[in-house]
Amino acid sequence: RAWRLFADGSGLFNERGERIAGDSEESIYQALGLRYQEPWERN
Repeated sequence: RAWRLFADGSGLFNERGERIAGDSEESIYQALGLRYQEPWERN
């Protein structure tokens, strides 16, 4: 995949420049197929 995540908070975009996630941190994890963990649960 040629997805891009921008540090300015604008979100996660696919190779066509379409925004596919970014309303929340959890939505980005979900789009990437990862289980979301609360910040205090992360190592």
